[in-house]
Amino acid sequence: MSRPPAYLHKVTENEFGFPSGHAQVSTGFYGYLGLQSKRTKIIIVGTIAIFLISLSRIYLGVHYTGDVVGGIIFGLMVAFISYKSESGILNIINRQGRLTKYLIAMCLPVILVLMASLQGSLLKEQIELGLVMGSSGFGYLLEEEKIRFFRCKK
Repeated sequence: MSRPPAYLHKVTENEFGFPSGHAQVSTGFYGYLGLQSKRTKIIIVGTIAIFLISLSRIYLGVHYTGDVVGGIIFGLMVAFISYKSESGILNIINRQGRLTKYLIAMCLPVILVLMASLQGSLLKEQIELGLVMGSSGFGYLLEEEKIRFFRCKK
């Protein structure tokens, strides 16, 4: 869906308007973090961040309210599905060796980007999404291996 008219934009945006990617990503991230940690302070800070990020998209004139609400709904779905499916996915991944885990984290986004490119011309956004997915996978594995944020004592 298209964005509001360009004369309302306070920043330059040229891509589609629905759903708001900023609202979706912030809701997915902070929603998952809140579900995983179950800490009241994190949930409150995350809720405030989601609200302010979403409000900023409307204020900047680059999204309609429905775009932001749609982004929040999609973000909540991603957070919930990620939270619920994480243990099953981790069981499969944890049975693999260290090298295999990192190869999966690298190859899966490449395969998805290649599949998307078969649908037509490869867009810059598809490449960026593949890089984000790959780096997120590597980051997740490194966090599990070295940092273990969610396993720390409260």
